[in-house]
Formats: sequence, C-alpha cells, structure tokens
Amino acid sequence: MAVTSSQEFNFSAPVCSWQGVFCDAQRVNVISLVVSSLGLSGVIPETTIGKLSKLQSLDLSNNRITSLSSDFWSIGKNLKTLNLSYNQISGILPNNIGNFAALESLDLSFNSFSENIPASLSSLLSVQVLNLNENLFMGSIPSGLLNCQSLVSLDISSNRLTGTLPDGFSAAFPKLKALNLARNEIHGKSSVFSGLNSMTYLNVSSNSFHGFVMGVFQKKLEVIDISRNYFQGYLSDMNSTSNFNWSHLVVLDVSSNQLIGEFFHDWNEAQNLKHLNLAHNRFSGQVFPRIEKAF
Repeated sequence: MAVTSSQEFNFSAPVCSWQGVFCDAQRVNVISLVVSSLGLSGVIPETTIGKLSKLQSLDLSNNRITSLSSDFWSIGKNLKTLNLSYNQISGILPNNIGNFAALESLDLSFNSFSENIPASLSSLLSVQVLNLNENLFMGSIPSGLLNCQSLVSLDISSNRLTGTLPDGFSAAFPKLKALNLARNEIHGKSSVFSGLNSMTYLNVSSNSFHGFVMGVFQKKLEVIDISRNYFQGYLSDMNSTSNFNWSHLVVLDVSSNQLIGEFFHDWNEAQNLKHLNLAHNRFSGQVFPRIEKAF
C-alpha cells in the first residue's frame, strides 16, 4: 500500500503521535485509525493493520485501496466501526466479515465487491448502520440478515440483487428508520413493508415490486420513493387510511407505476411536502387539487 508523496509521516516518532492514530489512555494500544483521503493505493500489506488487535474504529475511506490483506480479518472482536467506502476493492466479500461480531457500523459502499452478500452477516448482531450500496453484489438478500435486529439504517441500493426479500423481513427490524433498496431487480408485494413501523425513509425505486400501493405507506414516513415499479391502486384511498400521518411527509415520488383513479384530494394535510412526482401513471382526468401552502 502506497502513500502519496504529499503526505509526510515522522516514522521515528511514537505511533500514538501520528496523524489519524488514536491510542488508549495508557498510550499502548491503537484503538482508532482514521486515514481517510490520504491517497493510499494498492493492497493493504500483511502484518500491518491486521496486527492492531485492540482496534475499535477503522476508517480507510476515500482512497484507492484495491484489496485487503489476509490478516485484515484478525482485527476482530473489538472493532465497532469499519469504513472502507469509496475505494476500488473488488472480488468476493469473504465470510470472514462475520469475525467482526461487535460491529455497530459497516460501510463498504462505492467499491466493486461482487458475487453474493455473505451469509455470515448474520453474526453482526449489534450492527446499526449497514451500507453496501454501489457495488456489484448479486443474488438474493441472505436470510441471515434478519438476525441483525439492531439495524437503524440499511442501504443495499445500486447493486445487482434479485429475488424477493427474506420471509419475515418486515418483522425483523423494529428499530429500522431508513431503508434503501433502489436500483436492483428485487420483486415482491407491497405487504412486505407493512411491519416496518419505525421507518422515516423508504426508497425502493427501480425494482419490480407490485401490489396495492397503500401497503407501502407506514405512519412515520417522511421520504417515500417507490418510482419505477409496478404498484397498483388508488392514491385517492389515502384520505381513508388512518395508519399514515401526512404531516410528516417531505418527499413523495410514485412516478412510473400503474396507479389509477383520482389524486388524493386533501393535500393540505401534507403541510411539509416539498417534492411530489406523480408522473407516468394511469390517473383519470381531474383538476389538480389546490395546495394552500407553497412548496
């Protein structure tokens, strides 16, 4: 792994004094390493990062790293935060990711990881933030993901995922606030989202979901993007749906579906709405409703 010439390190100084290196109170063990945007490139060498057995936080984001060392996965049991985003890492994500059982945040976004998402994610029982977006993952979402019941944010958008969501998906994540499945080839009925009662952000655009559109609308949602799917039904049924609080809504994009009937009439309930896209559906002719509050 190389460092750009613009970066200068005093290798004769104690490691705990280096930029981006944070040690414990005794200044014996490195517990955090932040080397984001330093121009690191190539393969992480053996017997470097993998030797930091007490590491709790590692940020290698926004570099040009292409591969991980074999001993990288021995960092292990203390690691709570791992950020490898915006690199050039390719190939299979090994099942060794399950070694990091204490992880609370895992960000592998904007790389070129390929093949299946490893089943060993089921070991990450404490993970709250999981970002796998903008990779080349394929196949279906592993059912082991349902073990990650501490998830607050899940982003697996912009991959090549297929199939349906695992059975029990909506009941598995009582704390989930943000879900992004956009730009994959996932299919299934709108009812798969019915139990995600804590969500405030939902983006399932550019997939193949279908079913009654109102099955998607959960009561706390602030952002809803279900565009470019196959949802059906009537938006005019919104005013008879007591499960949804329209005053929370900020973004609504239902474009490019198969919605019919009239628009929802009382848009004034959506007082915080700032973005609305109804294009490319099958609505019947109707005068666009008056909206008292300007966007």
